[in-house]
Amino acid sequence: MIRRDIDLGDGRACWLLVSQVEHARLSAVLAERCLDHFGKSSFASAAATQIESTRRELLQAIARHDDGWAEWETQPGLDPKRRRPLSFRELPLGQSLVNWEGSIQSAADVGPLAAWVVSGHFAALLETSEKDRDWGASAKWLAKTADQRVAWLAEWQALNPAQHTTQLADEALVWLQTFDLISLWICSVCPAGSEEVSQWPEAHHIEPGHIGPGMPLDTRIGPDPAADISERGVVTVDPWRFDVPELAIELPAQVVPVCQYQNTGELLAAYVPHQLRWRLTPLTV
Repeated sequence: MIRRDIDLGDGRACWLLVSQVEHARLSAVLAERCLDHFGKSSFASAAATQIESTRRELLQAIARHDDGWAEWETQPGLDPKRRRPLSFRELPLGQSLVNWEGSIQSAADVGPLAAWVVSGHFAALLETSEKDRDWGASAKWLAKTADQRVAWLAEWQALNPAQHTTQLADEALVWLQTFDLISLWICSVCPAGSEEVSQWPEAHHIEPGHIGPGMPLDTRIGPDPAADISERGVVTVDPWRFDVPELAIELPAQVVPVCQYQNTGELLAAYVPHQLRWRLTPLTV
């Protein structure tokens, strides 16, 4: 889950907890409103039905890329020293791999491209992770995943050799990485709804070099510089690729008081449902 500090204005220190599954769903909501941009150059002369098939598989991959977290989130772990709910960044490698495997299996139920994209997403995360880990376990998992990805890519390309190119698959991976990062920024740091904020976070630039090969989807997302600081939940996106003039988004979360929880049951009993809402708009100069 995503954990961040939150101030609801009543003076209590709280943590906002966002499900990884909901974060992934938000990624797909954002991607769907841009989906007409995917594969335009590769599919310029293809039939619309063929374009739609690949786009829809990609969209399902994005929506389900964190499905493997669902079981863990029913009984989330606690930091053994600080007794606080664990962020997804703080899980031991072994538990992360279990959750990733569940996500990859969910994607494989959609199709081979979805499995290739989601497994590639987690492989890239593991390869670039700077946290301490079991290097032997990491290398073993990466080697196994690499073999699986070769098979999934071959299976997908065999379905339509002329259109299912490696370049298009790489573009699909970049799409998942891009919208995952956009959703992650929104869920992790962007004030929403009833939150009290003294200042907005800095704008975030998602650069092509940080999200892998293929067609770049560089995006700058941040607070609306023209909005009053008290206007929470207004976010600008540049360039604007969405198919609507502005985009209202929301997702459910949980709020818990900041304290040392003795066990998972005590943490779950403290959950208070909280709805997050934002309004995305184009950047105007």
